[in-house]
Amino acid sequence: MEDYRLGVHAMRVEDAIKKLGSVVLKSPSQDPVWGRYLKFVDSLSDWRVVCQKYDGDYREYSEARSLLQPLLVTETGRDLTPEEEKIADRQQAILPHLRFDIRCFYIFAKIAYVAFFGLLTGMAEDKSSDWKQARRFAKRIRRTDANALLKEFERQFHDDVEWFLHHVNFYRDDCIEHPAGLPRFPGLITSGMGAQIAGLTGRGLSGADEALLIKIQDGLKDSFPDFAETAGYERYEWVVKNKEKVPENQRDEVNQMVRGVGLQTPPLAETATKVASTLTGFLSFFGAWLHTRRTS
Repeated sequence: MEDYRLGVHAMRVEDAIKKLGSVVLKSPSQDPVWGRYLKFVDSLSDWRVVCQKYDGDYREYSEARSLLQPLLVTETGRDLTPEEEKIADRQQAILPHLRFDIRCFYIFAKIAYVAFFGLLTGMAEDKSSDWKQARRFAKRIRRTDANALLKEFERQFHDDVEWFLHHVNFYRDDCIEHPAGLPRFPGLITSGMGAQIAGLTGRGLSGADEALLIKIQDGLKDSFPDFAETAGYERYEWVVKNKEKVPENQRDEVNQMVRGVGLQTPPLAETATKVASTLTGFLSFFGAWLHTRRTS
């Protein structure tokens, strides 16, 4: 059975905070870095709580399912006992909590990323407020006149920021809060890898969508042989999962297609692994800056 737990990844981030040791800076009124660092740490704590809540809810759901599964396989047709009905009712009652947990996972993951963008801006003594909007921040750190610290961050974390923009940020902005992104048929898929929200709108792939997917496939088939073998909805799913690999001049079209067709969230454990890896990298970057500041 796959490990669906998210808390283990969140604790990796907590361990990275502990490795920094005592972080003593000036007060927020004297140094914005201190206040922004505290906000970043608080956001990591919030994300950890969300991960742990999901783990508890999915564990309870799985336990109920394991008790009912043998009955569904071997005793189809008979009425459930009162005790079995309680278990089935409890299993159904947990489903809204799992949907809520998954949405919160993305919301609070984005908050953590943006909190670090604010911290980084303070570290660089950049007065801009672009960090408050993820896409604007990504453009700012790529400018030729960007601060040296921002340029170094972009050099080290370009791929991680791209992945964030096209997965965590996109899902949070376009598939959770915005009315145009709300799925018509929100369902929950569960397996040994955890729970996933299936948010297909029911529109299906249009002729224009298919043409776009084929065009993308033609451009990437040599670099990604597994993609070259896909067709139809399987091809669409590959593009959704690998949007950051699509040529930049086609990404807006892909995002528009996904808004129309909908998407299925990937297994959260996979996303949590990537989020935790990136956030620990951010903490290491901050630690290196802090060491330089202390010794200079």
